[in-house]
Amino acid sequence: PELPIKSPAEFTVLRVQDVPLVSAVELVTPNAEQQDDVRIYIKHAAFEALQAIARQDVQIEQGGVLVGQVYRNAESGDTARYLVEITDHIFAEGATANITELHYNFEAWQNLRARLKDEHPGKQMVGWYHTHLVKIALAADDLEQTTELFFSDHDRFMHRQFFADAWYVAMVLGPEGNAAFFRWFGDKISCNRQFYII
Repeated sequence: PELPIKSPAEFTVLRVQDVPLVSAVELVTPNAEQQDDVRIYIKHAAFEALQAIARQDVQIEQGGVLVGQVYRNAESGDTARYLVEITDHIFAEGATANITELHYNFEAWQNLRARLKDEHPGKQMVGWYHTHLVKIALAADDLEQTTELFFSDHDRFMHRQFFADAWYVAMVLGPEGNAAFFRWFGDKISCNRQFYII
């Protein structure tokens, strides 16, 4: 279906959230045009709720789907083709998880779709989210650092199978509530450098 149209000026931005460098695990270094192809806006209350989930003292990954709306950008001179607005989330009850992976079984996926229809009429699934409890080591610019904000091979498989449209996003949250979004850059999945809290 045709996407509705909205202008970036119609969003009230509270702050721009820059994402820490995670380029060492990216498969692509996007050019400036690709970097802004999809602009991500998340409501402050939704962001805080997702951070609260990430900060829980649990020993298994948590996750679910992101709910909102996708728009085509009304401003033709702007480089962003899509504006993704995240207003809510649905926690994936019944998904199987351990300390390093989250898996959606058929029942959990059907439950998410039913809850989307019942609890958020007129909205759509715009992506998914999950927590990471473990850090990986990165080597970037001769410095070694660790981060929970990465996209694993399993995460890439999940995104390719279930979230194939160009505007779908995936949010990864660390135990302190730190967050990054991953999305499509052509046929690769990479980290978005910033997102907007509205």
